[in-house]
Amino acid sequence: MIKNTFNILFLALILNFLYSSIAISSEVQPANMAIVNHSRIQQSNDFVTKTEVLGEKPAALRIDCSEAVMDARAGGHDRSADVHAIRRILVASGNPSALDVFNRIQPEYMWWIRFAGDISILSIPQALHESNHLINARLRDCFTKNVSFFYDGRIFSTELPMRGTPNYSNARGELPASLVSNHAMSRYVTYVDRAQVHPGNDFKILLDELSAYVLGASMEISLLDTFDQKLLFKEELRWLDGEVGGMVEFMAYTLAYIRYVRLNSPALYSELREMPKLISFISTVWRDAERSLALVGKHSVAMGGRIAVSANHLDYIKSDVGLTELNRLGVFRTKQ
Repeated sequence: MIKNTFNILFLALILNFLYSSIAISSEVQPANMAIVNHSRIQQSNDFVTKTEVLGEKPAALRIDCSEAVMDARAGGHDRSADVHAIRRILVASGNPSALDVFNRIQPEYMWWIRFAGDISILSIPQALHESNHLINARLRDCFTKNVSFFYDGRIFSTELPMRGTPNYSNARGELPASLVSNHAMSRYVTYVDRAQVHPGNDFKILLDELSAYVLGASMEISLLDTFDQKLLFKEELRWLDGEVGGMVEFMAYTLAYIRYVRLNSPALYSELREMPKLISFISTVWRDAERSLALVGKHSVAMGGRIAVSANHLDYIKSDVGLTELNRLGVFRTKQ
C-alpha cells in the first residue's frame, strides 16, 4: 500500500510540475493591483506572488487513528509572507473547504505553493488538490478494511473495500473515441492509460482523484469570482486547462468506470448499489461538481473567459448514456 501511495503521489508531482512550468511564471506581480471584491478586502498590497524557498518536503503526515475526526494542526507556526498571503486569499475567497485543509496541514499546503514558485490561479487550487490527497493517503493507513475519504472538512467513512475493485484504467473501453487522447501530456495518458501499470489504482483512487479535482475546481472558481484576473494570471497565459478541466475529465472517467463494472463485474456492481455511505459520498461530490459547472460558464473560453473545458467531455457527462449510470447506481444529482 505504501508503494502504491508513493506511485500515485509521484505521478501527481510530475503532472503538477509540467502544468506549473508551462502555464505560470514566478515573476513578482505589482503590489497595487486592485481586487474586485472590495467588501472582503480592499487592497492587494498584502498579497505577494513570490514565495519563500521551497525547502525540504514535510515529513509524512501523521494522523491519530484513534480520533474520529482529524484535529487541525493549528495552522502551523510559519509566519512567512507567503503563508500570510495564502491565508488572506483563502479567507477573502470565501471557500471554507480550502481554508480548512490549509489550517489542518499548512506545511504540506505551502510546500506545494512553493514548489510552483508563485501564488496564482494555478498554484492555489493545485495545493488544495494535492493536500487533500495527502490526507486521504494517511486515512488509508488508518482504516485498512474499508475506505474513508476526507472531503469538504469531514471524513466520509464508506463500505467500499480497500482492495478488490478493478483498476480504473478499465474505463478506457467504455469511453467514446472522442475522449481518448494519445498526447503524452494529456490527462488521459497520464491518469488512465498509465494507471494500468499500478494495480493499486482502483475505484478508491479514482474517487480520491475526482474529489480532489472537484475541490480544486471550486477553489479555481472562487478565485475568479473574487480577484482581479491580473492578479491571478500572467499576461502570456491566455487560457487555463486546470482543476475545472480535470474535474470534467474525471467525471467522465467515473461514469465510464461505473459502466465497466456494471457490464463486467455484476456481483461487485450489486454490492456497490448496497453501499449507502459510498453512494452518499459520490452524490455529495457529484452535486458539488455540477454546481461548479453551473458557475464556471461565465469564466469559460467559450464565453470570453480563460478557463478551458473539453466540450466532448461535457457532452458525455451530460448525455443519457452517462447520466443513466448515475441513476442506476442510485447517485443523487443536483435538480436539473
